[in-house]
Amino acid sequence: MKSEIAPIEWPTLLLVVANYVAWWVVISKFSINPVLMTPTLMLLLAFHTSLVHELLHGHPTSSPWFNDLLGTPPVALIYPYAVFKDTHLRHHRNDHLTIPGVDPESFFHCSEDWKKKTKFLRIVAWVNMTLAGRLLLSPMISVVQMLKLCAVQLSSGTLKQRLTWLVHIAAAIGILYVATNYYAVPLWIYLFCAYGAHSLISLRSFFEHRTAEVPSQRIVIVKSCWFFKLLFLNNNFHATHHRYPFLPWYGIEKRFNQDGGTVLKRNGNFYFSGYRDWLRFLFHPVASPVYPYPVKHYPAQEVK
Repeated sequence: MKSEIAPIEWPTLLLVVANYVAWWVVISKFSINPVLMTPTLMLLLAFHTSLVHELLHGHPTSSPWFNDLLGTPPVALIYPYAVFKDTHLRHHRNDHLTIPGVDPESFFHCSEDWKKKTKFLRIVAWVNMTLAGRLLLSPMISVVQMLKLCAVQLSSGTLKQRLTWLVHIAAAIGILYVATNYYAVPLWIYLFCAYGAHSLISLRSFFEHRTAEVPSQRIVIVKSCWFFKLLFLNNNFHATHHRYPFLPWYGIEKRFNQDGGTVLKRNGNFYFSGYRDWLRFLFHPVASPVYPYPVKHYPAQEVK
């Protein structure tokens, strides 16, 4: 698939530039109409997260350092770009999907760990398996996980890890300072928008993966509408993205339309016509948080 990538993918590069310019316009003109600017800022931060996902997969240029540079400004505040890139590329080992302790993006817990959890943490895990719980709790859970990882890597990590976190913290503070002091965005509103942006991305990831013995049947396809296709940069066609991870966002739907029947056959027809279909899980768990299969112990995998 790498051979299909253009030297410069102008649609993606233009979206990245437009996203940063629009972010600056919104925070600089925030006081003109806070009622309009608040949801706009939230959408821009969510879209920035989708763009970061695109960048870490090798877009929009053939230069990894340039792509990484484009994604480094933490306007959405959560996780340093380098940390997200490392964990997400490990997540793309399709044979390990959903396995707790192996897939960094798994929401499941192995039975041994589940037995050690307090009643409160078990309740949180069950609530997090509902759509309402995921939208409300996922950003908070991510912040807690981020703080834990930050503390570990700052205290006992490598020099690169420490520098990554120090740069991220300094940049995040700088962004908040500019938005709240140089411009007129209240701190609580910027944090609220960042939280809401993470919730929007959590909608996409809520049922992206399910447990199944066959790895290819763990990855969903959601057809969806134009709004979510754009906001998620076609990552709703998730099984196609996992099969062709180096395909640019604007080629994913086309590829799905070309071999959609094959994709749905491979993924066991794990398919939804839109995210509205997930409303059935609004207050009902989509699955048990306890992983249903024995968890194998895998050696650490190097990210390519």
